[in-house]
Amino acid sequence: GRPCRGVLHLWSLDAADEVFDEALLMGCGSALHLVQALGRAGWRDLPQLWLVTRGTQTVAGAAPTSVAPGALWGLGRTLALEHAELRPTRVDLDPQPSEQDVTLLWDEIAGRSEDEEVAWRHGRRYAGRLVRGLPAGVRLPEHVALLRPDASYLITGGLGGLARALCRWLVAGGARYLVLVSRRGAADGASASTVAELEASGAKVTVCAADVADRGSLGAVLESVSQSMPPVAGIFHTAVGLADAVVSQLSLADLRQGMAAKALGAWNLHVLTASSRLDFFVLYSSGSALLGHAGAAGYAAANTFLDTLAGFRRGTGRPALSVNWGLFAQVGVGAGTVGERLQQGDSESLTAEEGLEVLGRLLAGDFAQMGVARVNMRSFVAFHPRVSRSPYFSRLLETEELRAPGGAFLTTLLAAPSAARAALLASFIQQQVGRVLRLDPTRLDPAAPFKSLGLDSLMGLEVRNGLEAGLGLTLPATLLWTYGNVTALTRHLIEQVNGSAAPEPDPVEDTPTQALTADEADALLETAWAQVQGFSHDT
Repeated sequence: GRPCRGVLHLWSLDAADEVFDEALLMGCGSALHLVQALGRAGWRDLPQLWLVTRGTQTVAGAAPTSVAPGALWGLGRTLALEHAELRPTRVDLDPQPSEQDVTLLWDEIAGRSEDEEVAWRHGRRYAGRLVRGLPAGVRLPEHVALLRPDASYLITGGLGGLARALCRWLVAGGARYLVLVSRRGAADGASASTVAELEASGAKVTVCAADVADRGSLGAVLESVSQSMPPVAGIFHTAVGLADAVVSQLSLADLRQGMAAKALGAWNLHVLTASSRLDFFVLYSSGSALLGHAGAAGYAAANTFLDTLAGFRRGTGRPALSVNWGLFAQVGVGAGTVGERLQQGDSESLTAEEGLEVLGRLLAGDFAQMGVARVNMRSFVAFHPRVSRSPYFSRLLETEELRAPGGAFLTTLLAAPSAARAALLASFIQQQVGRVLRLDPTRLDPAAPFKSLGLDSLMGLEVRNGLEAGLGLTLPATLLWTYGNVTALTRHLIEQVNGSAAPEPDPVEDTPTQALTADEADALLETAWAQVQGFSHDT
């Protein structure tokens, strides 16, 4: 009969990189099912969720020692946007297990810290913060010629828009042998035109059909290349997969689809080229790995895995660079509906040319990971109001004007007479729904089910975010589907609003107190301290 205050997810501690596909799903898959089960439990107060890994983070210059469980941190960052009511906290234990782990983990749970990302190393606690990659006034190194005409360069997702721009850049920089790996194989349309353009510039371009998530298929491509072309000196992993759904509606198959090309493909490339002498191993990651990505948890998890893999490779002396790209104009994810939503919420586009200019500078430097994106932080906070209270984002939100207003409408609502609040709140809800659907809010029927109006799960999150920003409340991701129309939602929220306006209890009258002597105070303190020590020891 006691409430559940917390859930500790430890499955990733048993994951082994050697059984990679299973390790990815054991961590992210079990966490997915756990969050869905918690959502179905119907508890009034949801427990806090701790996602625990070991040795997946780069901390104080020390590289990761475990790769697959690192994807769980990307899933956790998405959960922070979709299911903040769970207060998902990521904890990375020391790579070397010790008896101290249990004590440190308990201290983390009992400490009730606001930190969302924590790593323990040699008994020291580190808290994660998202920061600008380069200090003010520091510039990336100038791009220098790094490509060799007597080597081959392999590009996965090789017929996509980003890859085609990359190929032009490689050839312009001196590359003469390109291997484009794509699931669909033969180029057509714009891809065929690009291949013809590259070959007219003097490059030999080989297009290979292979699923990078299938190690056997990818291995056959590499074997063929080794027999017919110069050795591969550089790999650019641009392949992408995206399963678009909120966590509450995401299936295990969707999760795997969102992770297969990026995560499994990158791991296969890592394993199959373990003995190769590479100049480059470039992973096209995404800003979603750093910011989270509402509606694409598998995508965020897969990209976070790329970041972990890059750090791991650098720790073993191999080349690696993971770039967390923002949206590109009209190519990649930015060309679809996800890109449209991201542009509404937080991101502005890069051109392919701008991205390649930065890529050249990153390759000339000594970086394992770097985010490259135009993020409008003002819009990001407005779109995700809870970010304004997040320690993880605090370094990017240091200027006061970037902080969310937090409850601006609530002030107006509480100033109104009690009898008028329901109508005002209903109008506010209609405004939020109308804004997302781009409809006149005054024409919305308060009794019409949200689903019948055309709201999908991602739009529901956007409406929820707007309500949170205006009311200063933390609301569940399932809010609009639990209270399925404006009338029902108004009735539910007005109870919370009126509860928040409850009068303060009358102050207790001052009672004269008698001063303690020094000896009496010492005796009380000694007794209290003994009780505290005993409690700590028993716990």
